[in-house]
Amino acid sequence: MDRKKELLEAKVALENALEDIEHALSSMNSAKNWGLFDIIGGGAISSLVKRSKIKESNNAMKDVEKSLRNVQKELSDLDMTVVSEATDSLSVNMLDIVFDNTLVDIFIQSDINKSKKQIQTLKSELEMVLNKINEEIALA
Repeated sequence: MDRKKELLEAKVALENALEDIEHALSSMNSAKNWGLFDIIGGGAISSLVKRSKIKESNNAMKDVEKSLRNVQKELSDLDMTVVSEATDSLSVNMLDIVFDNTLVDIFIQSDINKSKKQIQTLKSELEMVLNKINEEIALA
């Protein structure tokens, strides 16, 4: 198959994955903000909203994982790969529901921060690959 066509397909896959990552990061930021509010004493309502935002983040991560599989497929056609992977789902810890306290809230906040950092690393790697592909398209 034509290399330029393969490059364009990979570019579209990468752009779609980056869009999904932006949505996931936005969801994680929202969960993080509600988590901070919950830590400083937001109460039952903030815990419920935080758990809802975590579920939203998990759904967004499923989209990222699907997009990343497509990216890997398109890059394999070009003999390229992406090293990073999508993060595991954030936990909606049963302890948060049963024992809604500051220690559990801090644990969950740490989980959100870890996942956010991993997805930011993935985003950076995909952006670098996209830049390489854009450079090759310009030369083709």
